Amino acid sequence: MLIEHFEFDCYENKRKGSVNRQEQARVERKFDKIPNNQEGVYLHDTIKGVSSYSNYIANVSNAFKTIIQNLMNT
Repeated sequence: MLIEHFEFDCYENKRKGSVNRQEQARVERKFDKIPNNQEGVYLHDTIKGVSSYSNYIANVSNAFKTIIQNLMNT
């Protein structure tokens, strides 16, 4: 039995993965650098990137192509 887990988004995938995930990590790192204080913290930033249906289809297609290639090579 083979069970596989897939996760896709609508953002472009580059060498380092989803642009959305890269941006989320960038914002989280920025947030983690802010010291805690009694007054609280306010952080405002924007996730940069363009989401689209065509990116989603490309991400799904590329993921399945990679899985099929890996299965054929084993």
